[in-house]
Amino acid sequence: MRLPMLVTSLVASCGILVACSGAGSSSSNDAPTVTPAEGTDGGTPGSGEPGAETPATWSRVALPGDVKASRVAGDRRGIWLSEVHGAPASIGAGRILADGTYERVYEKQTSDVVISNYTIAAIAPVDTRRAVITGEWFTTVIGQDEESLATTTSYGTAAFAKDRSTLWVGSRVTTIRRYGAASPADIPLVDRTSIHGLWASGASLYVASGEGVRAIPQPLPSDWNGDATVVARGVYSQMLGLDDQAIAFAVGQAGLVARFDGKDWSTMNAGTKDDLGEVAVASGTDAWTASASALFHFDGNAWTSVEGESGLPAKVSSLAALPDGTLWAVADGVLFRRAPSAVKGAKTDGGLPSEAGVGPCAFGEPNDVYAPYAMSLPASFDACAPKGDTDSFTFVTPNVAAGGYLTVNLEDVDSAALLAVVNDTTTSPAKELWFARSLNGGATTSLRGYVAVGPQRRISLEVAGASGTTAGRYHASVTFTAFDDTFEPNNKWEDSKAIGSGVAANAMFPSHTPRPSFVGNDDADWYLAPHAAGAFTITVSNVAADAKVNLNAYFVAAGSSSMGVSLGSAVGAPGATTTLSGTLPSAGSIRVEVQDNGTRATNVTSPPPALVQKYALTISP
Repeated sequence: MRLPMLVTSLVASCGILVACSGAGSSSSNDAPTVTPAEGTDGGTPGSGEPGAETPATWSRVALPGDVKASRVAGDRRGIWLSEVHGAPASIGAGRILADGTYERVYEKQTSDVVISNYTIAAIAPVDTRRAVITGEWFTTVIGQDEESLATTTSYGTAAFAKDRSTLWVGSRVTTIRRYGAASPADIPLVDRTSIHGLWASGASLYVASGEGVRAIPQPLPSDWNGDATVVARGVYSQMLGLDDQAIAFAVGQAGLVARFDGKDWSTMNAGTKDDLGEVAVASGTDAWTASASALFHFDGNAWTSVEGESGLPAKVSSLAALPDGTLWAVADGVLFRRAPSAVKGAKTDGGLPSEAGVGPCAFGEPNDVYAPYAMSLPASFDACAPKGDTDSFTFVTPNVAAGGYLTVNLEDVDSAALLAVVNDTTTSPAKELWFARSLNGGATTSLRGYVAVGPQRRISLEVAGASGTTAGRYHASVTFTAFDDTFEPNNKWEDSKAIGSGVAANAMFPSHTPRPSFVGNDDADWYLAPHAAGAFTITVSNVAADAKVNLNAYFVAAGSSSMGVSLGSAVGAPGATTTLSGTLPSAGSIRVEVQDNGTRATNVTSPPPALVQKYALTISP
């Protein structure tokens, strides 16, 4: 809809809105100005340069009396605001002009639609005269040449534009819609959480969500399957990047920050365990983020917890920054402005990632569970069990068809009690493979485990002080030993491996189980052997002491491509030879399934027998 905005005509006739005092006013066309925040010393907005000693002063922007600010967004192309006004409430959005006044350029009144369904979830500049807003059931370019954009029945949650021809909007159903010169195009994404941020640079579109920051190639390949490459792991709630520079920041749970420096993504912590929900970027050395109760600033090397600045608002819910360092913030429905000036506060322990291996406590830092440190196998390192935190390391198992087992060894160097968990994080939710803890700690403490894994599985190792209050050094090592099994992969009946009648097949039990009990009935070995009509006997011998055979057989008629008809099943005792006998109705083949239903100890000093001992399968006569 087009608004008969008196604000627009005043700007055109008077040039500068604040000079037109006395002109007509309403909730949408008052002449709001920037005033010192209540309780401040009334410092001059705009005075001081970045890094100068001028005391920082936060000034309250005087919006029309019935306006409640919602979200502020912006960059070199300008600052934009979404808001709610009036009674009954209507939603609006517009620009913050150079003199600090607010010009509403979009409005949707209660009479138009149920306003609760039209909350503006995201706003982003398109150029100096236009912005894009999105929410439930709508996406609109506002400002000059307002334009409603076709959308799907999804809830818009994020937006980013290079310009009008390269504009993206993300939704809570993990679909991204690109708008431009051509017809709108949907980009599906393999995800389970809402999209919380979008940013494009070079040949990639970056997406932030609870699944991490991921890169989507641009242009989109013709065979795109929605599986975007993870470039920064963690749970992210917001991302913002510059439209004209390869600089971006994403923020998320427990103080997690991901930073793109023009070449690579890296993770750090802002020096807080609070969740971060907002981010503003003036440059690569001037960025801001906020939790529910604190504000943080990044100067290119370290984070500062901002404290003691005059008029500093509490509970910041939205942020935006200009290249000159001017910061805009929304808190409790009020819009604030901070002129460029030195930041007052305390340096946190966050900052750029430490170099791996520098000192006994620096390996992999920062590496909490939301930003694990990636390593390769074999791995051997010294680290520290943090107080009230967790060290997290991640790696991918080798591409060996038969899989293998991990040997995990943790040795306590100081006095901290240790707790360790190994998870398979290839799919969500993660599956626990191994858990161990030491109750007392001390230099004699050793946690050793053997974990069966499949090929190319994404595995995490998490280590913490068991008490949660005492930090201490530990030594860790992780190695991989491949299974010697030439019949793999044969985990599905369609992949049954051919064997001869009367000839023993020697193979490893399928042990790639995701449960702490290590009951292995989520995997199987399949075989297919030709057999004449008449009696048969299937024998599984040389069974490891901690293995328990579950044997199933099927008759496959000549020329059939089906799994077959059941011939029966047998379950053996732990470590016992297991047999199954029967009669084939006619010549054909016998399909055999071998499973391991045994349980085995995981915290032992040597590998469990089932991880090193082959069984023998024989079909006779």
